[in-house]
Amino acid sequence: MRDSTNRNSGYPRNYWLLCIACGEAFVINGFDVVPNKMPFSEPGGTPERELALWREVRKCFSVNAYNAVAMLCRKILLHMVFTHQRSKDGDATPRDLSFAAAVRYLADNGVITEDQRTLAEGIKNVGNKANHELPDITKEEAGDIALFTYFLFLSAYEMPSRARYQSKFVGDAAVPFEGNLGPDAESDLAPNAADGE
Repeated sequence: MRDSTNRNSGYPRNYWLLCIACGEAFVINGFDVVPNKMPFSEPGGTPERELALWREVRKCFSVNAYNAVAMLCRKILLHMVFTHQRSKDGDATPRDLSFAAAVRYLADNGVITEDQRTLAEGIKNVGNKANHELPDITKEEAGDIALFTYFLFLSAYEMPSRARYQSKFVGDAAVPFEGNLGPDAESDLAPNAADGE
């Protein structure tokens, strides 16, 4: 491996560079690139508000802000449940839904498979830890929750929009939820046997 230090000062070599593809600047400190390449891509057909939050998730991941990744993915997941509920019932109230109930709702309504439910339960625990404790979410945990969210976007938005069929998330049936994106913190913290927490 090459030596990445400046022979005169002993400090790591630093380079300020400009990406010719996107025009954004980045820094190389020794062998570390900041910011890193953003993981995943932008799923087609995703509503703009959710896509903006997904972009923020990707940026957080690229700068190693893994707690933020977990919290934002949790928020996106709740938002998608509310959107799905409201497409079926315009009077659905999001405040009646804990995160555990949201995961159960996704499985019970076929948005995720029964096999994906185990991963979703793990994400629930990571998301709760990120939101209600002073956590240390690992890169692996953040990667799992981001990957799950990404594939949820693909199945809920991109596949229906590319195949041109309506679903609870795409087309005239979809009613994006525009209100408060989460239940009260107290209700999410309190153990509730009915919710599996």
